[in-house]
Amino acid sequence: MNYLTIKPLLGTKNDCPIDSPSLAKQMDKDGLEWITHDTNGQNFDLNREKDSCSKAYGRAQWSNTACSVGNVTASVCLGMHELYDGTNRVRFIFNDGKVYRYDSSRDPVEIPIAASTVFAVDDTDLYSAITFGDYMIFADYAEHTPHKCDYNDATLTKLILAGGATEYKFRYLEHIANRIIGAYSDQTNGDLDIRYTDALPAFATLEFPTANQLYKPEGDAPITGINKLGHSTGFVFSEDDVTRLDYYTVGTAFRPVRVLRGWGAVNNNCIISDGAYLYFFDKHRGFCKFNGVNEPVVISQDYDGMISRITSSYYNLMSGTLIPFTDEIAWAVAVDGSTLNNKILFYNTKTGQWRHENKAARVLDIWQLMSTMTWDDLVVLTDDEWPSAKSWAYYINESSKLVFDDNAGNVFSSTSEGDNASNWDGYRIEPVLPLPNQYNHRLLEIWLSVAEQVNASIDFYWRGGDTVAEVEQEPWTSLGSISMNKPSNPVLYTDKTARLHQIKWGTDLKSEPFSVNDIKVGFVSQGKY
Repeated sequence: MNYLTIKPLLGTKNDCPIDSPSLAKQMDKDGLEWITHDTNGQNFDLNREKDSCSKAYGRAQWSNTACSVGNVTASVCLGMHELYDGTNRVRFIFNDGKVYRYDSSRDPVEIPIAASTVFAVDDTDLYSAITFGDYMIFADYAEHTPHKCDYNDATLTKLILAGGATEYKFRYLEHIANRIIGAYSDQTNGDLDIRYTDALPAFATLEFPTANQLYKPEGDAPITGINKLGHSTGFVFSEDDVTRLDYYTVGTAFRPVRVLRGWGAVNNNCIISDGAYLYFFDKHRGFCKFNGVNEPVVISQDYDGMISRITSSYYNLMSGTLIPFTDEIAWAVAVDGSTLNNKILFYNTKTGQWRHENKAARVLDIWQLMSTMTWDDLVVLTDDEWPSAKSWAYYINESSKLVFDDNAGNVFSSTSEGDNASNWDGYRIEPVLPLPNQYNHRLLEIWLSVAEQVNASIDFYWRGGDTVAEVEQEPWTSLGSISMNKPSNPVLYTDKTARLHQIKWGTDLKSEPFSVNDIKVGFVSQGKY
C-alpha cells in the first residue's frame, strides 16, 4: 500500500478548478507529500497552532447587556472605538444614534448630549472615530459637527469650540502630523473638501480655519475615505482615484497630489493601514495593497470565488480592522445577496493566505479586553505552573481580541470554542487528491496527525468520479470519524474507488476544536484508467 501525505497549511484558493495543480505544492521527489490549499471550507485558522490547521475561534458575547434601543428600525451599530490615554482604557460603541461607554461590568452607559440631538442612524452611515491625545473624536457621516469625550467625561462636547468658528460637519476624520483632518464636509463642494486644524490644537479653542482648506484635485469623484502611512503622509480616496497629502514644515501644511487614477476604495471603513501598506477594496478589482508610491497590487486573485459573491449594492457596509498579533486584516462583508455583513474575511499580510469565518458583524475592531491574569500574575509563574499548558505568548496576546457587534447592540469577542454557546461548524475541503492520474485508485485508510490531543473526533467525507464535473456533482458521503483522543490508533478504514478523489473534514460541535498537522491517505492502484 502507498501513502499520500497532505499538509493542510495553505489558505483558501477558489479561483480555479478543484484539481488545479496550483492547489497543492509538492514537497518530495516521489510526489507523495503535498502542502494543500483549502478549496471552499470555513471557520478554520492557520495561526492558532504553528504548522497546523486549527478550528477557528467561535464567538462569545462580551458585553454584559445590550445597548438601549429607542428606534427598532434603526437598531444598528455604526461604529466601535477603543481609547487608551496611557493610563485608562475604555471602549465605546455608536448605536441607534447614541454613544455608549462600557463600564467595568461591561454594561453600556450612554454619554448624553443635548436632548434634541440624535446622531446618524441610517444603516449605511458608518461613523469615523479617531484617538487624538486623550480624546475619542467621532464624525457621524456629516449629519452633525464632530464630537469628543475623554475616558470619563459625563457628556459629549463639540470638537469645534472656537468662538465664531464654523461648525463644519465631516464624514471622515484622520490625524496627520499632529493635526486633525476632516474630509467631505457639509459645505459647497463638500464632497471634494479637505480641512485641517493647526498643529496640536487646544481643544478649548479648536477650529478648522478658512485658510486650512484644500480640495481633492484633478477629478470630481467624491471622497470615500481617508487614511495614512506613517505619521506625516495621508491618502484621500474616491472610488476612481487616490490623492496623496504631502506634509510640509513651512508654508501651507498640506499639498494634495493625485497619485492614482482608475483605482479607489468603496468606503472609509474598508481602508486599513498596517504602517507599511494601505489595504482597501476596489470595486473593479477586489482587495488591493498600496505602498504609497507604486501602482497597487491586487491581493485577492486566489480568492475571486468569494469576492464575486460579495453583494455589490452593500459595498458601503464593508468594515475592516488590522489584527497585529496574527498579521491579519479582517473585513466584514455582505455575501450571497445578504443585506448585512454575514462573513468575516481574513487576509494574512505575511503569507498572503485567505480564509473566512461565518460571523455576522456590522463593524469590526480590536480591543484589549479585560483579562483575568495580570502581568504580576505572569512574572511569578514557573515553567511548571503555566495554566492549561499554554505558552507565555498566549497570555501576552490573549487579552487582545477581534470584537464585533450585532443589530441589538451587543458586542462579541472572537473567542471560545462555540458560536455563543451554540455549535460551531469548522471544516476544510481539500483539492482533488494529487494521486497519479493515469490510474483508478482504491482508498483504504486515512491516518491523522494532530497537534493537540482532545476528547473529540474529526468527521471525514468523500466524493469521487471520473471527471471534475462528476466529482462536483456528487453528494458528500460520510466516511466516519477519527478520535483525537487516541494517538496510538488515529485511523479510519474505508473502501472507495475512483479516478478522482476529494475529501472534506472537520468538526461541527461547540466542544470540538482541532489542530491537524497532516493527513495520510493509504491507497492502492486499480489498473490504468
